[in-house]
Amino acid sequence: MPKQLSAPTTRPGHRRLQALAEDLSEEVEVGPLLDRILTHSTRLLDGAAGSISLVDEDAGYYRKAADLGVACSSGQVFPLDEGVTGQVVAERRPVVLDRYAAVTGGHLPSGDPVAEGGVVAVPIWWRDAIIGADVVFAGRRRQFTTTEVDRLETVAQVAAVAITNARRQAEAEAEARRSTAADERDVATRGLATVLLELRAAEEDLAWEQIPASERAGVRLGLDRARDAVEEGLAELRRWAGPRGAMAERSLVEALRQESGWATRTGRIQVRVSVAGDERELPVQSSQAVLRIAREALTNAAVHAAPSLFRLGLVYGRAGLTLLALDDGRGFDLASGGRADVATGSGLRRMAEEARSVRGTFSAESVPGWGTVIRAHVPYGERPAPPDRATGPAAALTPREREVLGLLVQGLTDQQIADALAISVRTAEKHVGGVLHKLDARNRTEAVGRALERGWARR
Repeated sequence: MPKQLSAPTTRPGHRRLQALAEDLSEEVEVGPLLDRILTHSTRLLDGAAGSISLVDEDAGYYRKAADLGVACSSGQVFPLDEGVTGQVVAERRPVVLDRYAAVTGGHLPSGDPVAEGGVVAVPIWWRDAIIGADVVFAGRRRQFTTTEVDRLETVAQVAAVAITNARRQAEAEAEARRSTAADERDVATRGLATVLLELRAAEEDLAWEQIPASERAGVRLGLDRARDAVEEGLAELRRWAGPRGAMAERSLVEALRQESGWATRTGRIQVRVSVAGDERELPVQSSQAVLRIAREALTNAAVHAAPSLFRLGLVYGRAGLTLLALDDGRGFDLASGGRADVATGSGLRRMAEEARSVRGTFSAESVPGWGTVIRAHVPYGERPAPPDRATGPAAALTPREREVLGLLVQGLTDQQIADALAISVRTAEKHVGGVLHKLDARNRTEAVGRALERGWARR
């Protein structure tokens, strides 16, 4: 277990720790922070090299996150039964060896002189969990002293606070970016849907008989191209739609009315929102899912069904909330493979996935010429379903993205991925970007780590 920091004194060792703490307090990004910790660690012990790994005991792996003066597989992920980090986690205490080459499953390349020297590795504790390991290599045959181990453990205590704070800061910033991006996508989606409705209205209201016959084809072609461009923009926005942040301080009914206002303002669709039963509070993520399903249903209807009336109903039952979305548009054949089914299929899948994410159910009924009925049922008081190791990839990634993820885990570059899948480099880059986005990862290494953690991929 981690030791308690003693009261500060003016001794040289404590001055060095104070300098370390001040230095780390200036850095809020995890990567540079780990580099600074590693630099302090190796200097403090007069080491020749070092590395830091971040540990996830629940997932059963650790990631080499930083190295200094040694090629130590930085960025790669390993199981907890390998290397000196695995030994630290298994023994729950510092590990000191006079020769690194004695480590089971070590990761230094064969012939590396550092492997023939001594090594010390200490756990980085946060509360009762090991979140990392700080490793220093002597670069020569010697055994680190008890005093040196104590010093490195103290560094690890300071590092644990800094790492945790940096992670929290990164998570807060990522959540803010996701929320802002989602808000911007929603505004853009509503804007494009409104433009599409206006284009259709203009085509219907156009006095075609007053347009010379020789020019009508060109006018129709221009309108068709404009509609195609708007629909492509809508499709792209939906492909990149992601989780929303917390709902604002408003009820679900108020949120539905506000979100549907854009359709009413077009003057082409009448939107009604009604409630049945006694309103009950849902978990935030459940309310978000219901709101997203309603938003998707309305946008789908407006873009593809041309309804005059769209109704949203919230039915508060004994076991849960049921959302009903009904329109009197042109409808489509769920069993057919025609254009209408293609146009709405991705929207239906997104709505079904939203319902499943909060342990809910989803169904759709539609009759060509009569309209569509969407039903989503969400139970009360249930926490959102945890990531499913068996079905997560199927729901989140496309078949091509799963292929790309498998190649990312193998460490292939974009060019190598393109060659392996017989696609262009540009297409490979697009699929890699899609994988990173769906895993909410900033880079390939982070994406691989998260995919392994969730069971979306295997080494």
